[in-house]
Parts: sequence; C-alpha cells; structure tokens
Amino acid sequence: TWSQMGPRLRAVSARLQQITQPGDRVAILAPQGVDYVIGFFAAIQAGAIAVPLFAPELPGHTERLDAVLGDAEPTVVLTTTSAAGSVGDFLRTLPRHRRPRMIAIDALPDSVGAAFTPMPLDTDAIAYLQYTSGSTRTPAGVEITHRAACTNVVQMILSVGLDWNIRSVSWLPLFHDMGLIGGLLQPLHAGVPVVLMSPRHFLERPLRWLQAIAR
Repeated sequence: TWSQMGPRLRAVSARLQQITQPGDRVAILAPQGVDYVIGFFAAIQAGAIAVPLFAPELPGHTERLDAVLGDAEPTVVLTTTSAAGSVGDFLRTLPRHRRPRMIAIDALPDSVGAAFTPMPLDTDAIAYLQYTSGSTRTPAGVEITHRAACTNVVQMILSVGLDWNIRSVSWLPLFHDMGLIGGLLQPLHAGVPVVLMSPRHFLERPLRWLQAIAR
C-alpha cells in the first residue's frame, strides 16, 4: 500500500545517502517485485541516478550485465536477500576496483528511514539510465530526465484515456522501457492498483497472464 511504501522508501534512501553522493549511479539487480519498485524509487529519492537492470539469474544475459555495469560504473547495487547469492557471485567476477557495494533492500529495517534527508530534485535532472537491449550492439545508456518520464506517462494517459477504476496486470520486465513506463510509472502516477508478475513465469506459461487478468 502507499502507507507501507513510504517508510520502505525512506529506509533505503537513507542508507543510500550514507554511502553515495548526489548523481552517483545505483543499479537495481533484483527479481521483479515490490522490492524492485522500492529500490528504483529509493535511488531517485536519495538524489542518485537509478539504473534499472536485472538479477544475473536470467540465462544468456551475463555479458550484457557486465557491459552495462562497466559503462554505468554504479557505486551501489541494490538487490534482495533471495538474489544476494547470485548477485554477489557475479560482482566477485568483476575487477576489485569496479565492484560496487551491495545492499539487500528487504534487509533494511524501516527505522533506518529516520536519517533520511529529502533531496531537491530538478525537473530536468537525470532520473535514471535506460539501457538498450544490446541485441545488435553493446548496450547504450540513455539519460532519462524526470520531465521526460512524466511527459511520457501523461502522453500515454491522454492517448488511451484512463479508467480510474482500472487494475493493470503486467509481466513486462521493469528493466525494459515499456515495462517501466507503462507497467509501473503510469499506474503509480495515476494512483491505480498494479499487479506485477515475473517475466520468466509468463514466458514459461503465457496463460498465467490471462489467468491473472481474469482474477
């Protein structure tokens, strides 16, 4: 809920403020879920630049992840306790000077949020880096400003209309631009409920998406 989200955001943001400087990159290497959402917004709220990525459990994506981390040079990696093992193993393959610190989002108690200091966020400052798929070339990072992201959301709402009673169900990965903007930012900005499911579970059995919509 919104009331649960606030304390979680402040806790993760406060921890990031203790170990980062404004403008540092913070990569999210976590499974799809609420903790991913918390990590993404906490990085931005802390004054850092979020880099939405994925846990190294996806087969065939290790090279892309290595290339992106080499380009973004994050100071911190946010993950979860369930993915910390695989993320830690992956980070240890990087040269020592390139290894970011790792924080498990769900391991931080809400009480840490007492140290959070609100940061002034410039509308035209960079909110996050969106990396290309890397299917035809080395992944490239696109700088997305707060204005650009919110303008995109408003354009989507104006073009398709908005039913304030709607519930949305998305399997699109949150490290993908359509999954992040359409599957997360749009429903959150509109204040409507959103259900996120694992892209892997959808790919294994696409019927799960339709069953979730029916429920």
